[in-house]
Amino acid sequence: MKRVVEWMGLAMAVVATMAGMWVGGYQKGKNEIDSPTDNTVIRIIDGDTLELSTKQQIRLNNIAAAEEGRCGYEEAKDELEKLALGKDVRVEGDFTDRYGRLLGLVYTDDYLVNLEMVRSGWARYSSNETAAKDEIKAAGQEARENKLGVYGKCVQSENTQKPECSIKGNNRDGYKTKIYTFPGCKSYKNTDVELDLGDQWFCGEEEAVAAEYVKANDCFGKDY
Repeated sequence: MKRVVEWMGLAMAVVATMAGMWVGGYQKGKNEIDSPTDNTVIRIIDGDTLELSTKQQIRLNNIAAAEEGRCGYEEAKDELEKLALGKDVRVEGDFTDRYGRLLGLVYTDDYLVNLEMVRSGWARYSSNETAAKDEIKAAGQEARENKLGVYGKCVQSENTQKPECSIKGNNRDGYKTKIYTFPGCKSYKNTDVELDLGDQWFCGEEEAVAAEYVKANDCFGKDY
C-alpha cells in the first residue's frame, strides 16, 4: 500500500510540473502576442493608412483623407505621422478590405488616432458603424465650421487664382457621372469645389467636357 501511495504522489508531481510548464508557455506566448512592440507603427502610407511592425496594414475606420496628387494629401500624411509613427497602438477591427488591410480604430495610450485626424481637418468623417462614429462625426462638423485643414485650404467657392476660370467640376467617389456647373445655373452658388475630393475648376465648357464632365441638369439651355 505504501508503494502505491508513493507512485501516486510521484505521478501527481509529474502532472503538476507539466501543467506548470504548459501554463507558463501559454502565458509567455500570449504576452508576446500582446506585447506593444508587436503593434508599433513603423510606416505611414498615406493620410488614412499605416503599417504595423507585424507588417499588417491598417486602414483607419470612419475617416477618409485626400488621395495622392490631391489637395491636402501631404498635410494629411504629415499629420498622421505626428500622431502615430513610432507609437505603440491598440487596434479594434474585425474586417479587412480587398487589399488585405484591416479596417480599424487605432488607439495610443492617450488618444484615438482616427478621431484626432478628423479633428485636425486633414481627414473627413466617413460613415461606418463603429463605437466611435458619433464622436468622430461631431469632430468633422466642428472642423468644417472652423475651416480647419482641407476645409480651409481645399474647399473653395470661387477660383481666386484664375477668376476667369469659374466653371465648377464636381467629381465624387462612388458616382459614375462627373458634373459641371457655371454662373447662371441654379445650383452654382451652393456648389463648392472640394479639391481634396477630386473637384476641379475649368475655364470653358470644352475643357470640362474633354475631362469627361457632364453639364448639370439645371444648366441645360444655358451657355457659359
